[in-house]
Amino acid sequence: MVELLEATKKVVENFNHDSNVREINLLEGSIEENLVFGSSPPVVAAAAKYEVNVTGEHPEKILLPQNLIDPEQRAASRASLIRMRNYLASYKLSLPANSKNFFGICGNDRAAVAAALSLRFYHSQIDLEDQRFDEIEALLDMMDGTWEATVDGDTIVFPTVRQQEDFQRSLSRIQRLEELRTTRDRLLQQRAEKMQDSNRIKAPPGIWDSLRHSGISVWLDSDRLTINGKWIILPVEKSTLIPALGQPREIEGDPGRLVWDHWGITAIYAPGTTQIESFIIALRPRPTHWWPRKMIGGRLTVLGVPVDENSTPWSLNRKLDREKFVGDDSGWEWKLALERYTIKTQFNWNGTIDSLTIDAVPTHP
Repeated sequence: MVELLEATKKVVENFNHDSNVREINLLEGSIEENLVFGSSPPVVAAAAKYEVNVTGEHPEKILLPQNLIDPEQRAASRASLIRMRNYLASYKLSLPANSKNFFGICGNDRAAVAAALSLRFYHSQIDLEDQRFDEIEALLDMMDGTWEATVDGDTIVFPTVRQQEDFQRSLSRIQRLEELRTTRDRLLQQRAEKMQDSNRIKAPPGIWDSLRHSGISVWLDSDRLTINGKWIILPVEKSTLIPALGQPREIEGDPGRLVWDHWGITAIYAPGTTQIESFIIALRPRPTHWWPRKMIGGRLTVLGVPVDENSTPWSLNRKLDREKFVGDDSGWEWKLALERYTIKTQFNWNGTIDSLTIDAVPTHP
C-alpha cells in the first residue's frame, strides 16, 4: 500500500511540475474515460459557462473579410476580443492552480491521477484559447497596417506576396488552434454522454500527447542550455552528453548526428570532431531517417517562455521580454540571437513550426 501511494504521489507531482520522473501508469481505459472520471462538477460547469459567454460574442465573424477590412468593424472586434479575454481570465481563476489537493481522494489512486490529468486538460484548453486570441489580435494589428488590402469575393488581396503569405499562415494557425480545442471538447463530451461508438468522432493521432510530460525538460537560457537537469554550454563534447541523455543512435556523415529518438533530440557535429555544435529539438515529425522518431515529451522553454508544437515566432515574441525572434526577408526562417548560441526555427506555410535548432555562436581567436 505504501508503494502504491508513493507511486501515485510521483504521478501527481509529474502533472504539477516539470519533473523528469517517468510517468507511472495507474490509469485504466482511454484518456477520454479518465478525463470524464477525473472532472469535478464545478470545473465542468465553469467550462460550460465560458463556452456560452464566448459563443455570444460570435468570434467567427471577426475573421470575415469584410470585417477585417473595415476599420470600424476591426475596432468592434477588438472590443469583443477584450470581453472574451475577460471571460477566459475568469474561467482560469475558477480552476485550481494544480492538483495537489486531489491526492488521496478517498484513498483512490486512480481518482487522484485522473483528477490531475483532468486539470491539466482544462488548463491546456485555456492555453490554446489564449494563443488563439493572441493570433486574432496579431491579425487585427496586421490589418491596421495594410490599408492597401482589398476584398475580392471571399478573399483579401494584399499588395505584396509576403503580406499575403503572412495573412494565410495566421488564418491557418487560428483555425488549427480552434479545431484542436473543439475536437478535444467533442471527444470528451461524447464520452460523458455515453454516445454509441458508431456515432462518435475518432480521436486524431497524438491529440492527447500534450497532457503527459513524460519526457525530459529542456530549458534554453541566454548563456546555457539545461537538458535533463544538466547544464550544457555549446560547443560540448559528445562524451558529456551520453551520461545525461543515454546512448544515442549515431548517423555518420557530413554532418554527423546523434539522435535520441525517445527524447526528441538530435545533436550535430562536424566529421572528424567530437564536439557538438548544434542541437535540434523536434516538435513535429519529419520523414527523414535522422529525425527523432518521437517528439519532445517534456517541458521546453525559451527564456522562461513555454514552447510546443502550437507555438510560432509571433506568439513567442509576444511573451518574450527584450530578446525577440527576427524573421528573414522571406518570412520563413526566424532567429533569436542569444549570448552563447542562436535559436532558429522555420515558420511553415500552414502556420506551424516543427523544431528549434540551437547553434553555437562561433568563437573568434
